[in-house]
Amino acid sequence: MSGEAGAAVLAADAVFRRNRRIIAFSMSLIMVMSSIESTVVASVLPTVTRELGDLSLYRWIVSAYMLASAVVMPVLGRLSDARGRRPVLAGSLALFLAGSAASGAASSMQALIFFRVIQGAGAGGLIVLATTVLGDIYEPAERARVQGSLGALGTAAGAAGPLVGALILRAANWRWAFYINLPIGLFAWAIIRKNYVDAHVAHQHRFDVIGAVLLSSGIVGLLLSAGESIDPAGVLASLALLAVFVWHERTVREPLVPLDLVRRAAVAFPCVADAVRCAAMFALLTYLPLYASVRSGGSAVNAGLILTPFIIGSFLGSSGSGRLAHHYTLRSLSQVALGAFALGSIVFAGLVIWGGSKLAVNTTLLIIGASQGAGFLMLMLMIQVGVHRSELGTATGVSTLAKYVGGTLGVGLLGSMVVAPGASAASLEAIAKPAMLGGFRRFFVAIAALALVALFSTLGFPRGLRIKHGDAAALGESAL
Repeated sequence: MSGEAGAAVLAADAVFRRNRRIIAFSMSLIMVMSSIESTVVASVLPTVTRELGDLSLYRWIVSAYMLASAVVMPVLGRLSDARGRRPVLAGSLALFLAGSAASGAASSMQALIFFRVIQGAGAGGLIVLATTVLGDIYEPAERARVQGSLGALGTAAGAAGPLVGALILRAANWRWAFYINLPIGLFAWAIIRKNYVDAHVAHQHRFDVIGAVLLSSGIVGLLLSAGESIDPAGVLASLALLAVFVWHERTVREPLVPLDLVRRAAVAFPCVADAVRCAAMFALLTYLPLYASVRSGGSAVNAGLILTPFIIGSFLGSSGSGRLAHHYTLRSLSQVALGAFALGSIVFAGLVIWGGSKLAVNTTLLIIGASQGAGFLMLMLMIQVGVHRSELGTATGVSTLAKYVGGTLGVGLLGSMVVAPGASAASLEAIAKPAMLGGFRRFFVAIAALALVALFSTLGFPRGLRIKHGDAAALGESAL
């Protein structure tokens, strides 16, 4: 690097670090926007299907969003490493806001699903970039505290989501569940535009377009073939594409996803745990409002409010575990979090099958939420301290891809236990209540089984990895 280029980077870095609190605040706004979007939309889904019709497309309102997010995450993470964070962040935010506005104006389920694809593609970039930027501006010793606090802020906003969803349905209509993103996103961009100087050194190298096409095609094919039911031919074709992708990445000079990165224990096993955890979590968040709606006879308020204990627990788990990360190993904290998730899921399945008080249901959801908040943070920190800063965008993209692939498959496969393919527009009221509740019993048992698998995967986590004050590179090397 020339003297002038080096001086320019040092100057940009100085401005970057002086403004890092306001930058972190803008990233928190993005997290708040995403938290509100997910919980508000989940709480109004039963009302959306009543107005637009076709209950069989219920899961696609969520699955289309996650599918688009999953496809773009590793691509945009790698692109931000290569071309810089700011342009990728700006494009992702513009796409997300355009998709939000169009989703709010949708006149049919098919149109809504299409616009959710656009919104999801933008969200994929925002999720990766918000996490990556925080990794850029804070050393590993500070990340647990900062990301725990900001995660708590996001989940605190998310805690208001179910209530906001219920209030939206009373005061206006479900379309405002999408329009609510617009003022938050525009305000966040105003702050970013004024204060964010991209101090990340963009490497001028070729972008692996062939790898991006192979990976995206394989993921889309797999998620479509194993969504509502298994299509063996489609699954095999998708796995073949992913195998070609792996071969291509081994031979190309500048791969989209460096294979040595995903082979590290501090990356591979947390990604597996996160994929399984999110399969259960996204399915739970998507169908829990429908379960409440069926049990309460279609009450939109009850459908929205049932998520509140979960989100409050997520807030407590995220903020509390961030403070503990300096004192215990990431492996032990992850095992405690996922163990609590498994226990809570087993208890909740029992409450659904054999019955229980409202207090027991809310307490169990609070515990499950706390385990999710802590698990999300611990698994993310393990991956971030296990890689070099120059690999942060790629690693974050890969780990978030694992989350969304797992989540999309969970929503589709587990959702088919509840809503049969071809259910009609009016079938939410027409389906026999005992039959639907029987499907929910199997659904919650499957959630508990996935939670146990996620806990079992922690046995492969590296031992002794913890957040310490010190050099970031040393932390990365200790995880190899």
